[in-house]
Amino acid sequence: MPLPKLTQGERLSFANAVGAGFSTASLSFAESLDASLPLAKDAEATVAGTPLGMLSFAHDVLVDEKARPKVRKKMGDAYRPAFDRLTLKPKPNEEPQVRDLRGLAVGALAEEAEDPKAIAALVKLGRAVLGLDGDKKVHLTAAPADLVGTAVAVAIVQGGDAAFDHAAALLTTETDSTTRRYLLYGLGSVRDAPRSAKVLALTLDPRLKTNEVEK
Repeated sequence: MPLPKLTQGERLSFANAVGAGFSTASLSFAESLDASLPLAKDAEATVAGTPLGMLSFAHDVLVDEKARPKVRKKMGDAYRPAFDRLTLKPKPNEEPQVRDLRGLAVGALAEEAEDPKAIAALVKLGRAVLGLDGDKKVHLTAAPADLVGTAVAVAIVQGGDAAFDHAAALLTTETDSTTRRYLLYGLGSVRDAPRSAKVLALTLDPRLKTNEVEK
């Protein structure tokens, strides 16, 4: 039976079965991936995220550095249609499942596939949230609520030392737990060695609360 004709519960069961097939070695990775890729078009993020998990595993564990661009391209090909269709601007009275799917597509492209178009759009939003090009203050309403965390993270990752140091400095003045969570997630998203060392140093920084270090 074609996937679109299955109910949401049946599609989720299929997605779980594909993942289980790979986990138990009853399916090869290639077979599991081929079966899961059509799920990226699903309207439910819980189903659509199945191939992303497999592609992320392949990118981080299965393939060498030279092959990773091909994996990122496959991620982009899988989730760009949803990204282009939903755009970054929510519509009035939008259903929660649409927001969830947008968040999945945006994260897949900007944080996993390293898609230039998605990154540029998220950097613009994230810099506005962080006030990097203005008053240097946090403006959570500068981005859609469900994209603030991703936008801040992408802006910090792409913004070099200036963005990182600005976000870290905001930990001194920002007391709102949600804002601090966004900042810490963004700071922890960097992967280059020099800034990763700064992240490690933050674990001993008195600006961080005990529960923030434990997380």
